[in-house]
Amino acid sequence: MIGKGVIIEGDVDIGKNVIIGNYCVIRGNEAFPTVIGNDCVINDFTVIYPGVSLSNNSFIGERVTLGHPSKEMLTGTKPSDVCPTLKKFENNIKGTYIDKGANIRSGTVIYSNVEIGKNLNTGHNAIIREHTIIGNNCIVGGLTEMNGFTIVGDGTTISELIVTCQAMKIGSGVYLGGFLSFSENKYSIPGKVSQGPCIEDYVRIGTGSSLMADTIIGKYSIIGAHSLVTRSIPEKTLAFGSPAKAIRELKQIEIDEYVNAMNNRINIK
Repeated sequence: MIGKGVIIEGDVDIGKNVIIGNYCVIRGNEAFPTVIGNDCVINDFTVIYPGVSLSNNSFIGERVTLGHPSKEMLTGTKPSDVCPTLKKFENNIKGTYIDKGANIRSGTVIYSNVEIGKNLNTGHNAIIREHTIIGNNCIVGGLTEMNGFTIVGDGTTISELIVTCQAMKIGSGVYLGGFLSFSENKYSIPGKVSQGPCIEDYVRIGTGSSLMADTIIGKYSIIGAHSLVTRSIPEKTLAFGSPAKAIRELKQIEIDEYVNAMNNRINIK
């Protein structure tokens, strides 16, 4: 079913039982064909650029943009030429690949050079920029902005109103509370990107916290709400404060309860 005012141009392959709402624009070309899988719903005013691959059983809300051109595509300049640290976070993905079962809510923008695993859920007006890889069964909250050059594991929740930095790794089974901020530039000097925070598997970070460049949050650790993390935190540690300090080692029962709950999400088919 195709609504009124829809534009479909170039090399576009649309599967079975696809519903396309009014005034959508879907484009593909020989170099970057666009593929829409079976049983997808694409709501009104959505724009899909060439090179998007949207897998089966995905739901796209109103006014979503998929495959937005990257900065390199628009300017001809690679960000890693300006900030060499970003080079190890570049991927070879030429389009935008979204696996099955995605639920992408209205106003969201997902750039080119992005790969997303199955069952992604976004809030409204999320932004996922270029050179981002997101695993299976993840959540990206409303009004969250992922600034690219980022790797995210499986079953991770990135809550609402978060701004992630570049050159950042987020593990599997991580929970990031809302209103978080991250930095990859110690001294706020343009072009002097160092290394964004590395958040290891099964970490929990409370609402309103900030993590500075070159910090590592060890596996299973918890960062309390409204903390300022300026130094790395060991694994299995409860830490909070401004600056954040290690308070105690977590008990195994505290770790197991969280890990078991998150594994139920990670293992969703």
